[in-house]
Amino acid sequence: MNNKLIFFFTLIVIPIYLFGNSFINYLEKFQKITYSLSIPEKSFDISDVDIDKLIEDKKINLSEQPGIERSIIESWVIAYPKINSTEDRENFVIKLKSIGITSIININIDKKVDKTITVGPFVDKEMALNISTKIEKVLKKAGLIKRFSY
Repeated sequence: MNNKLIFFFTLIVIPIYLFGNSFINYLEKFQKITYSLSIPEKSFDISDVDIDKLIEDKKINLSEQPGIERSIIESWVIAYPKINSTEDRENFVIKLKSIGITSIININIDKKVDKTITVGPFVDKEMALNISTKIEKVLKKAGLIKRFSY
């Protein structure tokens, strides 16, 4: 008897108590429910529309648009000007790639020096500092952090 009473309360009385009000509201407002997945019907025939006139009405006057301001893009690179010879450069690039750094570029930083090997560019100066200390710890090469804007 006790098991039948527990079964009756758990599977019949409690669900009716919890969901009865919502279910009654759903049944009362069933005709007013709009389903968002129903596809609307076409309200006009497309052959009646003059497409050229429609395109001409929607033209945008570019002279009224605000002008684009010049933006300065700033980034940071880690320069290694002390690495001059081609053999040292190749060895340094191989060592950088072995620790997972693949963004290596050559930039003219000084007019006296031909091209300087650099790592980067980085958007954030702190990220450049972090990578610079990682390279310094692993490869024992100190780099200069330079601002690079264009």
